[in-house]
Amino acid sequence: MIVDGGNYPALCPLIRNKYCEHFTTVGKSCNHANCSFNHMWYDCYQPQEKAAQETYVEENKENVLFNVCSYGVWKALPEANRHLLGTKDGPTSGER
Repeated sequence: MIVDGGNYPALCPLIRNKYCEHFTTVGKSCNHANCSFNHMWYDCYQPQEKAAQETYVEENKENVLFNVCSYGVWKALPEANRHLLGTKDGPTSGER
């Protein structure tokens, strides 16, 4: 995930207390040894978690986008949601 402004939550409420937001956010890092959250990429989420995250990004796309450089995102993000891909500079055309 990509967060614009650095203070907006990257993960949707459904999974925010399950997965490590620092692990999944571009430009942030996590000290795994001291973290109690799961360290999983978007492509490893359960189907209902992916759907909830996609809806969250759609509703908050001015603040949160999927990482255009992530193979896991490209592998798992439905074609219809490719408009939710972005870079640090904002939305892309959906092209890699």
